[in-house]
Amino acid sequence: MIKINLLPDELKKQRIVIPKGLLAASGIAVGLLLFILYASINQTYISEKKKLDELQSKWKEILVLKGRLGKCKRTLEGLNERSIVVNYLMTDRISCSKKLNELSDLMIDGIWLTKLKFDQKVLVIEGKVYSEKGNEEALVGNFMNNIKGHKYFFGDFKDIELRIIKRKEGGMEYVSFVVFCSLKEKVLMDESGKS
Repeated sequence: MIKINLLPDELKKQRIVIPKGLLAASGIAVGLLLFILYASINQTYISEKKKLDELQSKWKEILVLKGRLGKCKRTLEGLNERSIVVNYLMTDRISCSKKLNELSDLMIDGIWLTKLKFDQKVLVIEGKVYSEKGNEEALVGNFMNNIKGHKYFFGDFKDIELRIIKRKEGGMEYVSFVVFCSLKEKVLMDESGKS
C-alpha cells in the first residue's frame, strides 16, 4: 500500500532520528546507573547486617551476664538472710558461754539435756526426764518456770514453747522434751542506715 502525503512540508510530521550511538550510550548509562544503585544498596545492606550481627552478639553477652547476675543476686540474698542472725548475735553480744552456764544453773535433778542447736532464730533444747515418783511432767514444768523466771537467760527470747513426748525404754519410763526458744525480733540497720 502506498501513502501519499499532500500536505506542505511545514505541516508534515517531522521524524526524529536518534543516532544509534546515542541510543547505545543512553542504554549503557541507565545500566551503569542501575549497577551503581544496586552496589550502593548492597553495601548498605552488608553494613547494616554487620551492625545487626554485632548487636546480636552483644545481646547474647548481656543474657549471659544477666544469668550470672541472677545467680549472684540469689547468693547475696542467702548471705543476707544468714547475716541477720550473725548481726543479731553481734549487735546484742549474746554470749553463748554465759547462756550455757546459766542453763546449767537452771537444771533440776532428774533432767539431762541431749541436744542444743540454734536454727533460724530459734534455740532448740532437747532433753530427757526420769523420776522414780512419776512426776516427770512436773519436773519439766519446774525447769520451764526456771527458764522463764531467769531474767538474764529469758531476756533475749520472746517466747518459749515446750513439747513433751513420753517414751518407754527397757522397762524404764522416761519423758523426752523439746523446748523452742524464739529470739526477739530486732530492727537491724542495713548498711545505708535505713531500717
